[in-house]
Amino acid sequence: MRTGIRLIGTGTAGAIVAAAWVVPNCRTSEGALNGFFALGLALAAAALVAGWSALTPWARAGRWLALGLAGQACALQLMDAGTRIHYQHYRLPTQALADPVLRWVLAGIGLQLLIVAYGLVLHRGEIPGWVRNSRRLALLAAGIAACGCVSAAVSRDPQFWAAETGMAVLIELVSAGNILLFALALPPAGLKPLARRFDRLLGEAPLPERVTLDRFALLAALWTTVLSALLAWFVYQDHPHLADEVVYLYHARYFAAGELVMPPPPVVPAFQVDMIENQPDKWYAVPPMGWPAVLAVGAALGAPWLVNPVLAGHTIRLTCLLLPQECTRS
Repeated sequence: MRTGIRLIGTGTAGAIVAAAWVVPNCRTSEGALNGFFALGLALAAAALVAGWSALTPWARAGRWLALGLAGQACALQLMDAGTRIHYQHYRLPTQALADPVLRWVLAGIGLQLLIVAYGLVLHRGEIPGWVRNSRRLALLAAGIAACGCVSAAVSRDPQFWAAETGMAVLIELVSAGNILLFALALPPAGLKPLARRFDRLLGEAPLPERVTLDRFALLAALWTTVLSALLAWFVYQDHPHLADEVVYLYHARYFAAGELVMPPPPVVPAFQVDMIENQPDKWYAVPPMGWPAVLAVGAALGAPWLVNPVLAGHTIRLTCLLLPQECTRS
């Protein structure tokens, strides 16, 4: 029975990926994969988690994890990123309902909300006992308020900002509730064997005299790099989104070409870019040269969008070298 359910989960995941590969909505007008394909990958991962954890002590936790994966992927689809130069904002429900694809995404978030609310109701005897402590309640309220203040980018329209902030806070609360239910569903008897497996996989040597990177640090750095690269490609579509980013990219490109300045463009009014100085004999970016010089490495390789993900992975690596006691388990 368990093998059959796993086969169904694996087959469902494969079918989702295959469908996302051929569905036109999962590609841009140029034929490249877009963010909806990433949604398909997340749904496939959710199907695998639910299928392979079924009929095991991890079944309930697996279902909550699958729901969290699908819900977070749906929430990301509501972000208006694209290739335009602008701050990223949530598409409000009225805008999402007008789109034939996003209305299903919105329905997925609504379904997650109902399931999480039902799950929290089932645990209504446990949660109030935890928040009854006034200090914990104050910390919880402060955390929600702090997250809510930065949950949405600023906007010129106060009404839109208030609506977007409310929507963002709701999505964050649903996600937090989903994570809480996942944690409550973890089988206590299975956590210690799982911890031992992770120790064998990632290494459990005591802190050596000479600090080195263990498998845990290397895998964490690799995971950060790969996940950041996927987000940069699928969500941000390897494209700058702010005026500063456009200038940095121009700066990096002519650095990569071995130039400190560019010749003036043939039609100056057509190249009036913010923070670009146009002079009679040269054309150059005015920001400091440090970051463009680093970005020039990616520009020379034809992949400037990959520079930040690689640096993020190296940040994890350097953190583990600088703070070995926090990154090494004894």
